[in-house]
Amino acid sequence: MKIELTGWEAYSAENYIGYIREALDIFHAEVPRAFVNLVEVLNIGFASTLPLVVAVVHILTKREGGTSGLCCCLSKSYKGLGCIWRYDTRDDFTVVDQPFFSETEVPTKEDGSTDLSYFSPDCFHLSVKGQEAAAYALLNQLDKKRISWRPGVPVECPDEQAPYFYTRKNSPKLNQLNKHENIQNDKQENEPENAEKGSTMRNSATITGAVLGVICLVAAVCGTVYHIRKKRQSSSYLKI
Repeated sequence: MKIELTGWEAYSAENYIGYIREALDIFHAEVPRAFVNLVEVLNIGFASTLPLVVAVVHILTKREGGTSGLCCCLSKSYKGLGCIWRYDTRDDFTVVDQPFFSETEVPTKEDGSTDLSYFSPDCFHLSVKGQEAAAYALLNQLDKKRISWRPGVPVECPDEQAPYFYTRKNSPKLNQLNKHENIQNDKQENEPENAEKGSTMRNSATITGAVLGVICLVAAVCGTVYHIRKKRQSSSYLKI
């Protein structure tokens, strides 16, 4: 199911969760033997780290902070989607929340700039490389729950003693224990890295804002000069 984030006024977090619930109802009623992964959306509110041209286009086509705010609301709505428990009514169907995007930061290069190789030319959708990375992250998530992902994490396979994917029905206690432990470990591992990235992104935002300010100033000056010249030309014609 695809949700158009650029039309965030029409697709609120409440409507988004409603559409998910409707889709899951259909799957549950019509699709046998299904393991449904409920993957949260990646926070793509990173316009401050984009190249200048793309950043300007994103700013002109979206309200300031709209996409980032919507992604945050969607992430919270996922956590409040208690209805996934209602689908555990039979042994051949389940819905499992996979929150590995909830606190994932956009990959960066060594200089702190956004690694755009993970995105398509519009800097919005994932590229082939990005889709591959998301697939690996999802595969690892099926074994142990995480709330973030970063490049370079190796692919993990199910343990030989438990060669299956955990669900709430087949291993409720073990599933909850792994989820709690891995979320805590993820937070501890990512705290220093996230702090450094936050500083880099703030610096990038400052630079981008300054550049945009200069562009606006130049445009205003050019417009003023053009207006003065047109006015002088009109005055010359009247004198003739």
